[in-house]
Amino acid sequence: MPTTFAEVTQKSRKLAKHENEVLNSREKALTAEIAEETQRTQSKLAEIPHIAKEKVPKALSSGNALGRKVGFVVLWEFRVAPRKRRAFERAYGPNGNWATFFRKGKGYLGTELVRDDQDAGRYLTLDFWQSRKHYENFTKQNRKRYQSIDEKCEALTTSESEIGQFSRPLRRS
Repeated sequence: MPTTFAEVTQKSRKLAKHENEVLNSREKALTAEIAEETQRTQSKLAEIPHIAKEKVPKALSSGNALGRKVGFVVLWEFRVAPRKRRAFERAYGPNGNWATFFRKGKGYLGTELVRDDQDAGRYLTLDFWQSRKHYENFTKQNRKRYQSIDEKCEALTTSESEIGQFSRPLRRS
């Protein structure tokens, strides 16, 4: 046990030096862990198709969120098992099976795929059309192909339901 002021000061400095060494060592270890985790996360993210990286239809990127040409939207909700999320995102995203199929239709403007922030297995798709008439004509004329794609994609979801079909309200002068 130190008895003089000098001994106490010396002991205090040694303890402080040791604390700093321990803290620096732990800080270096945490920094390395964070760097490794960041690298793992970036690798995983590189494998996932991102809406932000995908081509956004012109009609959707104009002045307001939906663009001026959009008059009709079909909204679907899907539940997806974790092991099928990547395949689902590829099939239902803006450049997926459905959007590629719809792109052949007159009046089709684009598809958005969004995932629930609170429930990673819950997705919504929004299919944008110039009008209800365009959508109905396309689905009527392409019913067999629509059903074929639907059957193939069914294995990617645990449930799906059409939330609704929405039209832009007419503007009154």
